[in-house]
Amino acid sequence: MSHISRRKVVKGAAWATPVIAASSVVPAYAASPECTTFSDTPFISINGNVNRRMAEQEYVHRRYSGVKLRFELTGGAGATLRGKSTRGGSGAKVTGIIELDTPSVVEVVAGGGGMVGVRGYGHGKDEDYSEYRIDGLEGAEGFGDGGSVPSVRIPQDIMREVESRWAEADQWDSRYNPQLPMDELHGCPGGGSSALLVNGEVIAVAGGGGGGAFIAKTYTTPPNAHHFPGTVNVRMIGPEDLTSGPSYSAGGSAERAQGDDATAGRMYYAQDSRIHLNVEGGKGGGNGIGGAGGIKPTVLKGTPNRVFSFSSQNNQVIYSSSTAGNPGTGGLQGKGGDGVVSISYQLDNNEPEDRYQKSNLEVIETPDGDRYEIGYEDVAPYFNGAQIIVSGGGGGGYGGGGSGAALSQSCITIAQKWNNNPKGIRQSVGYTLIAGAGGAGGSYLAPNVIEGEISSANNDHDGSLYAAEGSAEVYLCDLGW
Repeated sequence: MSHISRRKVVKGAAWATPVIAASSVVPAYAASPECTTFSDTPFISINGNVNRRMAEQEYVHRRYSGVKLRFELTGGAGATLRGKSTRGGSGAKVTGIIELDTPSVVEVVAGGGGMVGVRGYGHGKDEDYSEYRIDGLEGAEGFGDGGSVPSVRIPQDIMREVESRWAEADQWDSRYNPQLPMDELHGCPGGGSSALLVNGEVIAVAGGGGGGAFIAKTYTTPPNAHHFPGTVNVRMIGPEDLTSGPSYSAGGSAERAQGDDATAGRMYYAQDSRIHLNVEGGKGGGNGIGGAGGIKPTVLKGTPNRVFSFSSQNNQVIYSSSTAGNPGTGGLQGKGGDGVVSISYQLDNNEPEDRYQKSNLEVIETPDGDRYEIGYEDVAPYFNGAQIIVSGGGGGGYGGGGSGAALSQSCITIAQKWNNNPKGIRQSVGYTLIAGAGGAGGSYLAPNVIEGEISSANNDHDGSLYAAEGSAEVYLCDLGW
């Protein structure tokens, strides 16, 4: 009989973040000598694998009573994608020795590593995803699943508002154009936990790492080629402030009983470095209690200086929002918290005198007498846009890690009109998208484990679509037979 299938330890489709499982009846020995060494060859050895479904096996052998086994579990790492996200956290490494009453049924589960979803228009070079978009994907499967990152799109009601002002807005995702104020950014899923069970009792759990966060994205309406000197924009950190760089939230690692928290993220405004945006990552799970999600970030409002504002004005609408992260679930099979979404948008309500006017929405007249007419195609796409960002998922474990928070912050320049044009109509707009990574899952050792130890598996990496999977190995006493 398959004990793992009956207990439903492994569930769901394995295409995204599969779990490999094994079940064996340990050989029964009668009056065995004292166990002093263990075999160098594992009796059971399995790995989570993104291309394999669950594997099971049973083995029965009776000889002498009394047996010990040594085990080594590693949890799956949280997902990351080089150049797009921050680093996902490492899974835990849990080792120890257990004495058994034989015959004993030993079950092991190896958690999957987080996997990143991609979509878009990449140019096809191996391991180069610079022109792809990260998409949402389910968390890694395991004894406790990693937190998922839902696949989210800009809401249709908001898209209709943008399209009514910029007719081709619905085509924004068909090509790579980082200068357009349209974004759908996703963080990375968490890793699954691995586990050892004996006769149905959980002996050990190795927590999974938290998923990384998308590296913060900023935008400011670009000046026209014929702009006046001295343009001021609501840019984030820049040459005006070299002492305080930005920081991005990275996934928590599972390297002790309590999973590590994800780090926090922070961004500054170049024109006023006293004003910054903060976002928390998810908290680590532990002791059977799920980690909290990152607290709801503060959305900035009002007008803090004479350079920029966080309030709608000048017939231009700007909207910002933030969302607290989700907590991980509790228990030995704790699931990581799923990522959350925040939304922002910018709408230009400055209508020309003639609704069909397309050629001179903005006019620049230089002191030298030159006149430049800026038409619809060079105005509408850069003042009307919408954005979403989704945070990273927590790792599975003995208490799943929480997911990060998310913040979408819009702003508008008030120091001058666009292009520093004295006769200008519009004011440049901007936004910042920043989200937290996931916290790590907790790890567990039963009280009867001998020489138990919890440490880091050090299996996080700054790599491709697939994070390192978890593993489970069991070694029997070497009795010289």
